Amino acid sequence: MNIEQWPIGRPGGPKPYARNARVIPDKAVQKVAESIKQFGWRQPMVVDPAGEIIIGHVRLKAAVLLGLTEVPVHVGDNLSAARVKALRLADNRTHDEATWDLELLKPELLELQGLDYDLSGTGFDARELGRLMLTTVEGAVFCHSRKRRIGAPSGEGDSNPWRRGDGKHVSKLR
Repeated sequence: MNIEQWPIGRPGGPKPYARNARVIPDKAVQKVAESIKQFGWRQPMVVDPAGEIIIGHVRLKAAVLLGLTEVPVHVGDNLSAARVKALRLADNRTHDEATWDLELLKPELLELQGLDYDLSGTGFDARELGRLMLTTVEGAVFCHSRKRRIGAPSGEGDSNPWRRGDGKHVSKLR
């Protein structure tokens, strides 16, 4: 697969498909921007030979939000017009079929948390992470992986609810 760097917002750059049927909320753009910021580009955008986006509308908006000047692009020059339209729809639709296996998701998040990784970079918001990982018992919040009360002062008057008892962040949530 050939990947090129294309300019954003200038002639010769990728162009959004005017009839893109997928609605892109700002929250999705922000999550993709955070992912690009943390992990870099791991999937190029895909365009047709005229530069019109087939896959990557959210990535382009995220790149603009981040102030980037170029994006990685793969030109799908071996696709017929019908296949371009079908791929554009399929890429936006096929992920809707997937769901989360909570029995497997929770241990993955807990392992990341145990490695002191910033869980806000996983794409889950604070409410989702709270539902997945925290339990409230008589008004005290406990982290399943640490079995320590969260929010207990660290000895220096720290009352940040996302710190463990030893003062380290459990997760840096929005």
